[in-house]
Amino acid sequence: MVVHADGVEGLRAGGPNTDLMGLLAGHGVRFVVYEDTLRSRSLSEKDFPGYGEVVGSAIVELIVKQAGGWYYIRS
Repeated sequence: MVVHADGVEGLRAGGPNTDLMGLLAGHGVRFVVYEDTLRSRSLSEKDFPGYGEVVGSAIVELIVKQAGGWYYIRS
């Protein structure tokens, strides 16, 4: 799951979704956060549990995944 903008709030450590996201991560779900979003919100990797991964570009991550057969679902 690649998140940016307001989506990062749902992944922050100590939030209401922390346990659920940890459970999903334990089953192989990856949670990817866009570096520019963190910077624009004065956040860092330390604001997220260990299952969160920071990438330089969300669009590059999405393109790579789609090229590998993954689907893009925007909500």
